[in-house]
Amino acid sequence: DTGEVGIGTIAPNDDAILELSSSDQGFMLPRVLDATKPSATSALNGLMIYEEDTHRLKIVANGAWKTVTFES
Repeated sequence: DTGEVGIGTIAPNDDAILELSSSDQGFMLPRVLDATKPSATSALNGLMIYEEDTHRLKIVANGAWKTVTFES
């Protein structure tokens, strides 16, 4: 056992600590309201949530919540 965890696969990739595999389902991030999300100043960098009331993907970077944006 090398520590990799696989859900939907019996052979997770060696480069991944966790591999999720599905041909018909997605990954659901924690969904929180803007007013109830954790304080970014006390959260670890990389914490990611879906802000349900604003419909935005957020991640903590350098003590602040940042909105993940996509180019069209």
